[in-house]
Amino acid sequence: MPWKPLEKPGTAYQGPLYWPAIAALVPPALGITRAAIDEAIALIATKVPAFGSKTFKRQTLVQSQLARAEAKLGAARGHLYRVFEESWQGAVAARPITLALKAKMRL
Repeated sequence: MPWKPLEKPGTAYQGPLYWPAIAALVPPALGITRAAIDEAIALIATKVPAFGSKTFKRQTLVQSQLARAEAKLGAARGHLYRVFEESWQGAVAARPITLALKAKMRL
């Protein structure tokens, strides 16, 4: 059975200034995530775990987890740009923001 959006969404999906509020929250979160990954990279480069002999950067599990974090950040940035480009084009064309587009913005 395909997913169907709510027929009557809650108040979080209402109001003409909906998307600027969401847009203001996302870039700082992406920046914090970027900084966290950069700090992890710096730590991983030199940190040797207790009772270990090689740095974290030489451990495949750590490399895999770091790669996944980078991929998730890249996907989030890409999603942000795609969705807000879509909403911008709709605004320029004087189309209302649909419930489906608002759901994408919240994602």
